[in-house]
Amino acid sequence: MVLYLAFLLGILPTAAQTQWRHPVIKLNSQLVVGPEVVLNPGTPLVLRCEGDGPVNWLTRLAKHKRFISKVKGSVRTFRVDRPSAEHTGTYKCEYTSVNVKGQDLFSTVHVYVKDPASLFWTSSTSLRVVRKEGENYLLPCLLTDPEATDLRLRMDNCTSVPPGMNYTADPRRGILIRSLKPSYNADYVCSAKLHGVERTSKAFSINIIQRLRFPPYVLLEKDEYVRIVGEKLRIHCTTHNPNFNYNVTWNYSSKKASTENVQSRDSRLDIESILTIPAVDQSDTGNITCTGTNEAGVNSSATYLLVKPRYEIRWKIIQASDGNNYTFIDPSQLPYNEKWEFPRDKLKLGKILGAGAFGKVVQATAYGLGEDDNAIRVAVKMLKARAHSDEREALMSELKILSHLGQHKNIVNLLGACTQAGPVLVITEYCSHGDLLNFLRHKQETFLNFVMNMPEVPEETSDYKNVCEEKQFIRSDSGISSVSSDSYLEMRPDSLCEEGGPDLWPLDMDDLLRFSYQVAQGLDFLAAKNCIHRDVAARNVLLTDRRVAKICDFGLARDIMNDSNYVVKGNARLPVKWMAPESIFDCLYTVQSDVWSYGILLWEIFSLGKSPYPSILVDTKFYKMIESGYQMSRPDFAPPEMYTIMKMCWNLEPIERPTFSKISQLIERVLGEQPERPDQQYQNIQQQDMVIEELEPCDDDDDDDGDDDETKFCDGSCDQSCEHEEEEQPLMKTNNYQFC
Repeated sequence: MVLYLAFLLGILPTAAQTQWRHPVIKLNSQLVVGPEVVLNPGTPLVLRCEGDGPVNWLTRLAKHKRFISKVKGSVRTFRVDRPSAEHTGTYKCEYTSVNVKGQDLFSTVHVYVKDPASLFWTSSTSLRVVRKEGENYLLPCLLTDPEATDLRLRMDNCTSVPPGMNYTADPRRGILIRSLKPSYNADYVCSAKLHGVERTSKAFSINIIQRLRFPPYVLLEKDEYVRIVGEKLRIHCTTHNPNFNYNVTWNYSSKKASTENVQSRDSRLDIESILTIPAVDQSDTGNITCTGTNEAGVNSSATYLLVKPRYEIRWKIIQASDGNNYTFIDPSQLPYNEKWEFPRDKLKLGKILGAGAFGKVVQATAYGLGEDDNAIRVAVKMLKARAHSDEREALMSELKILSHLGQHKNIVNLLGACTQAGPVLVITEYCSHGDLLNFLRHKQETFLNFVMNMPEVPEETSDYKNVCEEKQFIRSDSGISSVSSDSYLEMRPDSLCEEGGPDLWPLDMDDLLRFSYQVAQGLDFLAAKNCIHRDVAARNVLLTDRRVAKICDFGLARDIMNDSNYVVKGNARLPVKWMAPESIFDCLYTVQSDVWSYGILLWEIFSLGKSPYPSILVDTKFYKMIESGYQMSRPDFAPPEMYTIMKMCWNLEPIERPTFSKISQLIERVLGEQPERPDQQYQNIQQQDMVIEELEPCDDDDDDDGDDDETKFCDGSCDQSCEHEEEEQPLMKTNNYQFC
């Protein structure tokens, strides 16, 4: 009871108060009086440690702890009945009490276990040494006999150590090499003499890794990754790992991402870290950074992940429901007429014409599609294997829209479809000259030769000169209807879109005007069907072998992820340089916004395929320019009349832009294929809705800058005429068809 109270009051004596002694070590019950002992082979090794409190043994090798007695207390025994050279080393006995550990109250003894077969003990795990430059390393070549002398280090090939190597030899510990250098890479042995005879240890192979001077390089494959919602993302980050000591970390926003590190297939010194997101969503959009760290510093590389919504068909159909309030027709709800079905076994697929993220267009031969049951060349749009159900629905919607619209000579018409017992195939006309944009670029040189030489091509040799057709009929899902002269033409796929040879004709001004006219006719047809295109551009116009321009929508088959014309805006990629201001800023798409885009297409045509707004990046400055009314200057080969049409299309007020019908009339006047009185040549070319006076440069003595791109025109009476005509027949209905 008295001891218990004394303990509570904290008055029991501590180690410091009792002045604990150094532990006492005994060998085989005999007190050890010197720093070392020697055992002959076969002699048991029994070390006994006695102290004033709990003690424990520290052994040179961790595996020797099993020889320490299990009973804890002030006496601990280390016992090996048949010791070997392996047990040579220094043994330490110390107190385990926290109050004593920092007071250096311990005792040691070095034990030599003689081995006639080997003067040295070396660990097999230490024979291959890998260390960094500048480190120290202790070669554990311990002598088993204290009578050995002249302990030193030499090369395994019997030569001296490298110049400048600094080492010290200790019979009890081995040989310590200081400040390792890459030049020390070699095989070494420890040597000593016993009774005048040199003995050596096993060889040590030393490999010194040079200290890194620079942070690791960090390499990502791309600056930007674009994925559709639900797609898998894998990003590889490669870092250099010359000293096998690396650290790679990722910084990302996704909560579903995982990372793994693998050795590079290209180099064993490179490490690839792989970040994987099984199914991306739009919240994953943002920067992803890979960081590599080594002893010399930190380096990183970043990429941007853009997650896009699933594909949406560009063409939209609008129907009136109440006055000027308009709603969309859901294309998936449109009927599909079985008359378009075509047998799969009569369709032979050929080469790929274009491909996008989920779809592709291939050239094909259809047997029995024409009226004469002959074989014709067609184009077939289909889905890729990786496409989702949303993309299949979008392709079916495209099919239903094309069948709903009917046919016109200036759109790529539907010829048939395969929707049963297999993947959906949409069969359309094949246009051998490809898209208008690349055609213009390819023909630039021939056009320049035309401008320089003005060759005279006999009118009767041209097979694509006639623009105005006689009264024809069109076929649609609602039946066959009559259309006015020069408007619509029944499509005969076996004649209009046949496969032709290489186009050897040069490009001339008539071609450019007719392309402009034909596209306007096609867009006028779409507008009459309450269909807006939303992606009017030269890349979406195809040419037949007879140079007939046809409007199309590549849709699923366009790779907008890798097309620089489509710029990231919000959560989508949009053709911003072709879009009207109200579409950019208000997400408002109308027939009038298609008119603006058509003006950009005209600029493409008369610049022979240049990109609009050349040398201008799509950034905040660009948006401000468009909003303030900036217009491109006249392209190199545009007649003044055509540039005037472009500027009319780029009116900031949508309802002030001309209709496609009026645009067609204006271009007809430029082509000169409508009868005019002699005094009206190039005058009053816009009648009914708008009037443009004679397009002559204004006389202005104060303006002599010679800028042909900014030619001014006299239009003194135009405003009054336009206002008067608009009161009688407005250009467009004042409704706006909005959707995003």
